[in-house]
Amino acid sequence: MTAPAGASAKSSILAADLQLDGHVTSTGRIKVHCQIKGNLAGPHLTVEPEARVQGDITAEQLDLGGSVTGDVTATVVNIHSTARLTGRITYETLTVAAGAFVEGDLHRMAAAEPALPDPVAPQPSGSASA
Repeated sequence: MTAPAGASAKSSILAADLQLDGHVTSTGRIKVHCQIKGNLAGPHLTVEPEARVQGDITAEQLDLGGSVTGDVTATVVNIHSTARLTGRITYETLTVAAGAFVEGDLHRMAAAEPALPDPVAPQPSGSASA
């Protein structure tokens, strides 16, 4: 269940004794301590050192301390020294700590483009248009 628009998002903790098979999505913060086989999505995700994820991760911010086999897409990616990542990383800001294991392709997001082009400025009245 998702929080109503305007409600403050809650945090979820996925404990180490869980083994999840399926996709996990949240509108709030998720702290992962468990094993997940499936995709993971949310605004702020923390994959703790004991966690294992086999699937793609999508987030605004990812703090990775555990193991991920899959593609990561996040605006901010922080890879800690305990992390193991195998897969493509698409990011705007990337930090990799000494000792982290990263294997795969890095792809930096292009600068954000406006969704709509700027409107055309109106012509002054009385001017001739060609």
